[in-house]
Amino acid sequence: MTENHFLVQELRVEKIFGDEKNIDDAIRILPLIGDLDLDFSLVESEINKRITITLGNDYHAVIAKFALLLRISEPQKVVEEIEKNMDIFLKYIELHSIYGLKVQAYNFMGKDTLAQKECKYLYEEGKLSKEQYDYFRSIVGFEENSDKASILEDKYKQSDRLEDLSILIASLRRFKDSRLEKYQEKYFVLTKNISAAEELISTYNSNGNFDKDFELYI
Repeated sequence: MTENHFLVQELRVEKIFGDEKNIDDAIRILPLIGDLDLDFSLVESEINKRITITLGNDYHAVIAKFALLLRISEPQKVVEEIEKNMDIFLKYIELHSIYGLKVQAYNFMGKDTLAQKECKYLYEEGKLSKEQYDYFRSIVGFEENSDKASILEDKYKQSDRLEDLSILIASLRRFKDSRLEKYQEKYFVLTKNISAAEELISTYNSNGNFDKDFELYI
């Protein structure tokens, strides 16, 4: 599987998102396409319309709207969107998954104390388990270093959740950690995500693994 192949696949995805006739497919696959740089204006407008019409009872639209949060570069806006749409997200998404994203946004904003207060409140209200509460406490306020990556690695090994794997990869990439390639391979095997494939190829090249047999992961 070559980079040209993935370029072709990326162009196909871009075509889906650029044609109103494919809007249903675009909404369904949006959570699966990673960090591809596409124009989401058409699909985002349709997502918001469907959520309004159905009062948030459209599974694919709600999941796609949550996935769009991962593309917002301003953490304050992420927090605002979560708070604005919390009731809708909770119809189909676990609270701890939503708060996982919110806590990360707080962390980037330097609002660790606020994050800790909110998580403590949710734990005391019985909305977070002890394990989930301890996990958030270990992340919020923790220095951005390899120790944090190790905590995230342990969390993924315990949960085996794709969401935790994605968070781990982002952390390993930030620290240029040697474990990055290993977990990128795992992520691609699980998702067959085009963007994940491109990032994995980039890591192979950075590590000098030019001849690595990419077909093994198809």
